[in-house]
Amino acid sequence: MEKANHVGRKDVKVVIIGCGMSGVAAAHQLLEEGFSDVTIVEALDRPGGRIHTIRHGSSFLELGAQWIHGADNPVYRLANAYSQVAIDNHDSTHDNHDSSLDNHD
Repeated sequence: MEKANHVGRKDVKVVIIGCGMSGVAAAHQLLEEGFSDVTIVEALDRPGGRIHTIRHGSSFLELGAQWIHGADNPVYRLANAYSQVAIDNHDSTHDNHDSSLDNHD
């Protein structure tokens, strides 16, 4: 039986399992690279994977992942491209830290 060689071809069918951020980022990258037949399959009744936001009264509640660590990753770039990044201006140097606890003598 002859093995198919798809190296370098952009007309192959691609199926991605999981519609979390990694699956969405993979699909986005494939489409950016010129692949046109990309399908994401998700077992849950919603996209998002571990990211799960629900309405709670008049606001929202995060039930899953809620932070993107570092700007040098595909998840950050994808979220930023769709204006989904909020900047955390928390300065850890001003935490309520009792320096007297640092002395272990």
